[in-house]
Amino acid sequence: MARLNIISVGKFKNSPLKVVFDDYKKQLKSSLDLIELDVKTSLSEDKEVRKIKEGEAILEKISKDTFIVILDERGKEFKSIHFASEIEKILNNNSSITFVIGGADGLCDKIKDMANLKISFGIMTWPHMMVRVMLIEQIFRAFSILNNHPYHRE
Repeated sequence: MARLNIISVGKFKNSPLKVVFDDYKKQLKSSLDLIELDVKTSLSEDKEVRKIKEGEAILEKISKDTFIVILDERGKEFKSIHFASEIEKILNNNSSITFVIGGADGLCDKIKDMANLKISFGIMTWPHMMVRVMLIEQIFRAFSILNNHPYHRE
């Protein structure tokens, strides 16, 4: 069974976004082992210090043998069908994928530099909690495509 980790800065509080996230996570249970790992938001007043502190906490949660995918506005954009084939290709060559979502200020350079792949959901700015939902929906869509499930339509 495929293993995916989602490391995110900030805690998902009870909200409509969490309900949607949890619904997709539940539907994915039979296809993959999905682990959510939250990192505390830094309270530093300095933006760069916040990113560095959050980056250090993220590093502690990344295993050495995983393929690292970060979400970044300057990352590569994929059509859903190509994202699915990219996930399949990565999992054929790696034991797991770790997706990393930064906080409100983004990710520090150290995390960006160690990423195997940088992806983007477009050039618009999205709330990082919303990005979690967008990511898990695309993961669900990718596994639907790979399993010939009719969820995805072209």
